[in-house]
Amino acid sequence: MRRFLIEFTFVLLRLGHGQMNYTPPSQPPRPTADKASSLAVMTLLAGIASWTVLPFLGGFLGIVFGLIELGNIKKGQSPEAGKLITQIGFYASIANIVLSILGTCAIFALYFGIFGLALGGAALEGVSH
Repeated sequence: MRRFLIEFTFVLLRLGHGQMNYTPPSQPPRPTADKASSLAVMTLLAGIASWTVLPFLGGFLGIVFGLIELGNIKKGQSPEAGKLITQIGFYASIANIVLSILGTCAIFALYFGIFGLALGGAALEGVSH
C-alpha cells in the first residue's frame, strides 16, 4: 500500500508538472467600451465653444456631430460610454442656437419698435401743426 501511495504521488507530480508550462497572456485584453469616442468629445467641445468662442458655428457643429454620434451609439457602432457627454454637448448646442435666435428677434423687435414709435411720434407732431 505504501508503494502504491508513493507511485501515485509521483504520477500526480508529473501531471502537475506538465501544467506548469502554461504561461498566462502578457497583457489582459483592453475593454473598448470604457472610453468615449472622439466624435462624442468633439460634440461636447463644440457645445462648449458655442457658448464661448464660436456662437453660431459651434452650435451648428455641435448639433451635427451630436446627431451623428447619437445615431452611431444607437446602432452600436460607438461605445455607450460617450452617450452622456454627447447629449450634454448636443443639448447645449441646441439651447445656444435657440437662445441666439430669440435674442436676435428681440433685438430686431426692440429696434424696429423704437424706430416705429419715433416715426409715429414725428407723424403725429406734423399732423397737429
